[in-house]
Amino acid sequence: MTPSFKTRILQELEQCLLLGVNLDDAEFTVCLAIAEPDINLVADILPPRYFENDANVHVAALTHPDDAGDTINDITFALEPGDTVVFLCIDEATFDAALAVFDQV
Repeated sequence: MTPSFKTRILQELEQCLLLGVNLDDAEFTVCLAIAEPDINLVADILPPRYFENDANVHVAALTHPDDAGDTINDITFALEPGDTVVFLCIDEATFDAALAVFDQV
């Protein structure tokens, strides 16, 4: 079963799009970026304030548009309220597929 995300755009930054996401009354932040799947890039993409609170920051690579939905669903299932997840999308098509999962197309 595919979860029903309620999303809103929090901020459009130069390197990413920040979404506020609600899933089953749990709120978390999603950062979507077009970038190589390199965890070292996250500190340059995600604003510092997301590293300064007590919540966790998760990182996942999205490497193909057809896999975006399954990967997003797997990752978001394990998130705690207040967490942030960064999805590093390999290309624009994968980024667009991720946007579609979050109903932002």
